[in-house]
Amino acid sequence: MEIEGLANGSSNNIQRLLGLTNDIDEEVRFRAFEAFEHFTPTAAILKKVRQGLKDDDELVRSTCIELIGDWKDKDSTEELYLALSDQSEIVRSAAITSLSQIARKDSIWILKQKFNEWRGVERASAAMALYLLGQADYLDELLSLFDDKDYLTRCATANLVNGFISHKDKNKAITKMKQALLKEDTKAVSSSLREAIKALESD
Repeated sequence: MEIEGLANGSSNNIQRLLGLTNDIDEEVRFRAFEAFEHFTPTAAILKKVRQGLKDDDELVRSTCIELIGDWKDKDSTEELYLALSDQSEIVRSAAITSLSQIARKDSIWILKQKFNEWRGVERASAAMALYLLGQADYLDELLSLFDDKDYLTRCATANLVNGFISHKDKNKAITKMKQALLKEDTKAVSSSLREAIKALESD
């Protein structure tokens, strides 16, 4: 695919990728936005990514939100707050995670206000976000979700722990995941747990 060849961080490719984000095919738009992770964000890229938050496709919206978090773009925080009410759970969860990466203290109050409304993947994302924002007691909330009845929530929890747990809490998380693995009967979750345990133990 052309986009794969453009995703090399060369400034010469930016205009072409910006154009592809307007394609009628949602997968092309998604891949074009995804390619921007290889670039240092320019004003034009940031403007286009913010516009992508209103795209009709949930994967495009969530990808744009993830980019904002990766770039720690504080100027897009208000847009992330709006995304917390998006109709798509994927988008809402991405917004929660990106807010934790941007790490504005006013996000703590907003996430705490909505925490009890959230279930499943959103609750896992919010618990991790609040933990990363300095609310240490939410780690136990996160680890408790290894007992959630929905396997997608258990998978998401393993992936969040793998990606974001701090070094000082690593052993606690590994112990909990090993306990969860003993009783896990869903292959996807077992795989996520093993991968997370292996990654943290080798860190």
